[in-house]
Amino acid sequence: MPLRSFSDPHRGVFVTVDGPSGVGKSTSVAHLARLLISAGEQVHTTAEPSSSMVGMLARQVTERVTGPALACLYAADRYHHLDSEIRPRLASMLAVG
Repeated sequence: MPLRSFSDPHRGVFVTVDGPSGVGKSTSVAHLARLLISAGEQVHTTAEPSSSMVGMLARQVTERVTGPALACLYAADRYHHLDSEIRPRLASMLAVG
């Protein structure tokens, strides 16, 4: 997919918020989404671990599985999330613009 010029008003922005558990990421993202929507922006929020089967498994075993095994599970969820939700959503948003 071709990149859009910085001066293109339909270019869009991809924002990520990262940090440790319990610091208010979900609350901050929800507030930001409401602000952007009220300003007329198109917004799609998502989270990781995702709501896919891989993501749900990662959530369930986070306290019991550690090290490389947990890292691989989170990486698998991220790749699945990119392929099944993020890339298709970005492509559809760019096609509309």
